[in-house]
Amino acid sequence: MIQNENILITGLTGYVGSNLIKVLLEDDSTKNNNVYALVREKSSHSEFIKELIEKYKNFNLIIGDFVDLQSSVTSQSKCIEFLKSIITNNQIKVIIHLASMMDFYPRNSIDYSNIHKTNVIGTENLLKASCTSTILNSSPKMNSVNNNNNNINNNNINNINNINNNNNNNNNNNNNNNNNNNNNNNNNNNNNSSLIRRFIYCSTTETMGGKKPITGIPLSELDDPYSHPSYYYGETKRLAEDHVRRYEKKYGLDTIILRPTGIFGKDDQFSIFELIQSVSYGILFFIPSFANGNIMYTHIDDFIQSIMLSIHKEKLATDDTDGLPHTYIISPDKGLTYKEAIIFLNEKLNRMKPRLKLPASICFPAIRVLGLLMYSFSSRKPFLFKAATLSAMEEDRIYSNERAKRELGFKPQYTFKQGLNVTIEEYLENERIGYYSVSPLFIFTTIVLLIIKFLIL
Repeated sequence: MIQNENILITGLTGYVGSNLIKVLLEDDSTKNNNVYALVREKSSHSEFIKELIEKYKNFNLIIGDFVDLQSSVTSQSKCIEFLKSIITNNQIKVIIHLASMMDFYPRNSIDYSNIHKTNVIGTENLLKASCTSTILNSSPKMNSVNNNNNNINNNNINNINNINNNNNNNNNNNNNNNNNNNNNNNNNNNNNSSLIRRFIYCSTTETMGGKKPITGIPLSELDDPYSHPSYYYGETKRLAEDHVRRYEKKYGLDTIILRPTGIFGKDDQFSIFELIQSVSYGILFFIPSFANGNIMYTHIDDFIQSIMLSIHKEKLATDDTDGLPHTYIISPDKGLTYKEAIIFLNEKLNRMKPRLKLPASICFPAIRVLGLLMYSFSSRKPFLFKAATLSAMEEDRIYSNERAKRELGFKPQYTFKQGLNVTIEEYLENERIGYYSVSPLFIFTTIVLLIIKFLIL
């Protein structure tokens, strides 16, 4: 990477962004670079951001957004103008697009629309702003994105579904076209009209989904044409990937797409934290009889490593041209079966080793009731205690990182089990979870039974 290049990052206040920013500002390879973070107004006054502004002279805050959720899909021009002004006025050369809306179980049409706009339209807005050929006539002021009071167009949902259907039908053709044109996607592309040096897009292995029947064989980028997202979130990220590749092909935009598995580690708030917390409470004292699949999550430190490598990577003619161009699965070397993961977590947290196997006829009704109770009194987005999540235990969700190792120089520090071990130690040290000598669920159940017995007598 050329020294003193300016970097723009989206998703600063998310889990990955909040872990990446200090590395960007302190690592020897990037500490001399100016880093600009695009942050929404409502998130701009946090203590975390105040600390960054006070501590780092090369940190720059820009208040605004990369997508206008209140406008229609086709009315994003002011947002694109705003983004282009950020890029040109600050001479941005690298964009790291982390921001997305991750919701595996949208509740209504507005949720679906917002997920699509954020993940698909927002990504295309940034791509358009990065290319000279898409410059719009008027010049915006450097302030937050103009939000109007237009109602969300419910017809967008139908459009979204049509796009997704067309996307699934054309995946094979798109991949073949990508392969055939891969050699034209380097910096020497004759159609190069990009304003920046590199666009790094954070995608997800949810673009590929799980695999059934279970084989224990990791999915790779070569399996992409034969895989399908399991959730709408994955569908939108797949559509966004298509936009990234299209802008590379059409405008010579230098892009890298990273596909991490689920990410976890210190201060994580999502699925792994929810899983560990549940085991700590004594809720997962059993093994679902159908939990035969394999799973892997990536430790946050390993994913940050992949982003830093992507900033500096020199694209070579010897890069793999058989799969999707410069698309890399980021994962540990080794995963676990669901059974192994549940047993390990119980033992690590001083719970009894689960020996009881419960059939689907018991597990699914129980998880529905438990999920209703858990999510009715919490602002947390539902995931773990959902029947669809439970049924995913019948699938393999393990992936190959061989291409990332070969082309990026990626070297994961943790297997999934090692990452879990380190993360639990951090949770215990920071008292995010309790180390109970007796299961709270066992205590609660005992009290309830004693009360019932007392009332009967």
